[in-house]
Amino acid sequence: MKEKAATNYDQLLHDYLLSHSSRLSEEWYESIDDNDPSSIYASTDPETTKKLKEMNTTFIQQFVEIFNMEEGEFYQQFEQKFADTVKEEEYVNTPLVTLQKEFSRYRDMILGYIKSFVQSYHGEISQEELLAWNEKVTKAFDFTIQMFMREAIQKTEKQLQEQEEVINELSSPVIVLKKHQALLPLIGNIDAARSEIIAEKTLEECRQKEIEHLFIDLSGVLSIDRFVAQKVMDLSHALKLLGIETILSGMRPEIARKSINLGISFKEVRIVTNLNDALF
Repeated sequence: MKEKAATNYDQLLHDYLLSHSSRLSEEWYESIDDNDPSSIYASTDPETTKKLKEMNTTFIQQFVEIFNMEEGEFYQQFEQKFADTVKEEEYVNTPLVTLQKEFSRYRDMILGYIKSFVQSYHGEISQEELLAWNEKVTKAFDFTIQMFMREAIQKTEKQLQEQEEVINELSSPVIVLKKHQALLPLIGNIDAARSEIIAEKTLEECRQKEIEHLFIDLSGVLSIDRFVAQKVMDLSHALKLLGIETILSGMRPEIARKSINLGISFKEVRIVTNLNDALF
């Protein structure tokens, strides 16, 4: 007697979800509640809405292959398929918490469909099988969220780097006061990277502008330590080699007291109370 072939429930589930992909996408979209104007999900633009629905349908059609492929092969193809999608401006500009909320909601909808699929077989599918499917879905959605998070973090890091470059460019200008005299206002915290930029720019600008007297104003420095003091002294020595005199101004009382407590000495540099006293 010929044995009955074992039912391939993975394939049946794959086909079931695939056949409901458009319906899933519509149900998900109709239940969106997002008033954040920066979110792609809040858009009322017909083209954006159409694109969002199409992407979601494509997503579920690709997603269900997790029940039909080896895990490694699935994740490789899945990442390649949506590599460009995660870089799209609408998604990158959507808050991460919103993306996570919507993907979590979509995941729960798919899990609900899987539950209905299992119930339709009236006990033929074991709880172990159901749990295995649920774990696959959860893991795949976690992977998807991480893809979007990586792209958002990379964009944020790039923006911060660009902002830092602008701040460094603007926060250490050599301002010509009159012939052969210039001002270098130091502002904020000074770390190793910024101190190198300040030194490099200051030396080059002083040389180009034929500066003979440079006033370094410390009134905008938030705090001072041995590192900052040493960098100021190093800059002063380098300027001296170029024949440029350095004058410090704007040292606040609390900075002066801290300098004394730390044993920091500026004895090799001329110091004045304020810029008006420094000008000659």
